[in-house]
Amino acid sequence: MGLDLLLAVPFAAFAVWCLASAIGPRGRRATTGGSPARRATLSARDGRPGLDLLVPDVDTVVEGARMLAADLGGGALTIEALGPLQLSQDPLQAPGGLPVAEDRARSSARDPWGEPDGAGPAVVEQVVTAAGPMWRRTVRTALATTVTDLHVDHGGWAFVVRLVGGSDHEPLLAAAERVLTSWRWHDQVPARRPAS
Repeated sequence: MGLDLLLAVPFAAFAVWCLASAIGPRGRRATTGGSPARRATLSARDGRPGLDLLVPDVDTVVEGARMLAADLGGGALTIEALGPLQLSQDPLQAPGGLPVAEDRARSSARDPWGEPDGAGPAVVEQVVTAAGPMWRRTVRTALATTVTDLHVDHGGWAFVVRLVGGSDHEPLLAAAERVLTSWRWHDQVPARRPAS
């Protein structure tokens, strides 16, 4: 009986230690890269869908229709709700609205971070993310800044994810890819009409 107890106690302690190590602390979640993370939310309002995602434990600011995560992989990630989409089939919609994501990505509008460095037109490619299909365009500017825009549409609204970094853009792209895997949309529930 004494030998069984002598063997059982260390084995039980080892099992508890293994289980505790596997579960980890409950205060913070981890992104797929293993670093601590927290959930950031861009609220749904005024008909606009909201979203949330896990961002690494960095400075994150949410204001209005914009979310900024600074110091992410050597750069910054911004998510912004640009506005409602142009819906040409809807006769009740007021004129205006933004073009769809693919057309916005192909736009040749001047980049706010400086003119392109003249290396040729930016390539636009479609990528599939947890938020849905996005159209990605990367531009290297004359200010030695690299900007990647990922355009996505959801619920009749236009959104852009903007990554701003230096000449070594790969760590920022990898960090952003991990963040985008946790993206969840929050659609507003339409108000119910009272029964008559």
